[in-house]
Amino acid sequence: QFDNILRRQFEKFVSISYCVNDDDIKNITKLFKNTLNYEIFPKYNINNYIKQRWTSKEIMDLLNKQAQLIEDNVIEFDKKTGKRINDGKYDGLVVILSCHGIKDYIVCSDYAKIDKAAIHRLFSLNRPKCRKVPRLFIYDCCSGTQERDRDFRGVASSDEDEDEDTEEKNIDEIKAPINPNSAINEQTDQREQANEPELAKNMTIGSNDGGWYVDEDNPDFMLATIHAANIGFQAKMSCETGSYLISSLTQKLNQNKFLSEIMDEVQEELHKTGRQLPVQTFNNRTGYIKFIPNKEMKDPSILTPQNSKSGNYEAVNEEKDTEDNDKGEVIELSEIAKSRRHY
Repeated sequence: QFDNILRRQFEKFVSISYCVNDDDIKNITKLFKNTLNYEIFPKYNINNYIKQRWTSKEIMDLLNKQAQLIEDNVIEFDKKTGKRINDGKYDGLVVILSCHGIKDYIVCSDYAKIDKAAIHRLFSLNRPKCRKVPRLFIYDCCSGTQERDRDFRGVASSDEDEDEDTEEKNIDEIKAPINPNSAINEQTDQREQANEPELAKNMTIGSNDGGWYVDEDNPDFMLATIHAANIGFQAKMSCETGSYLISSLTQKLNQNKFLSEIMDEVQEELHKTGRQLPVQTFNNRTGYIKFIPNKEMKDPSILTPQNSKSGNYEAVNEEKDTEDNDKGEVIELSEIAKSRRHY
């Protein structure tokens, strides 16, 4: 019964509003690869065929592979001197998933669900080095089926709308484990969870298996998340330009502004036009990230004491403008505030 509800809901939604569009991948690739000179995966050739159908297994295989790549190549600094102590190549991570979704989950091309929390903790739960760099996860998907009504308050809803709300509630009430190793909820698992609510309730990420140890940062330390829509509501797209969230973000991310400032603008823009209300969270001052083009530098780890009493450090950038100096905000990574570059 659960499978039928999920499939019926998405087949109905897809038939009404879905259109094949690869503009999101093109916009993301142009910004991060061509403009910012960042390394991106998978390595798309935007002039050729672009893969848009991804099964849950394909997604998890890719994420696991890249998570280990980051863990093995994180740039590390000495906490006392601020000097680089390894040959790592990555000091930040951006993960973007553009797909269907319901509350708390993305929905893959094979109708399997993956918990959003399991996705971002796949990179940090059992990989503590990844917690040392800022990680931005953008979930460009719906969080429900609601949207802004065309009528004013007081106009009665139809029985059909009420039935749709009931179906969505039935879906949302079924919880799933958010351990990355068991994050994919296939149709058989969904049926089992419907019959075993206590089992699903107890299968959480807060176990002792690779969690938060005394000598480590919290798995969500330095985590930033952006959800295309608030809980219960749809994320919109245009058949001509792609996702409204991705389109707006890719136009603004290279404007030498803090990430939190950019998202305030995007949120206001999409809400004011009645399309959707994005929701963002920035842990440990990740809202002060700036996306700066990745250029070859003589010494990418030049740090100077900012406050001798607190022991914090700020990255020195000879091209930093006076506006940055006035604000004096830095990203704090554990006991050191690392460079805003290459994020």
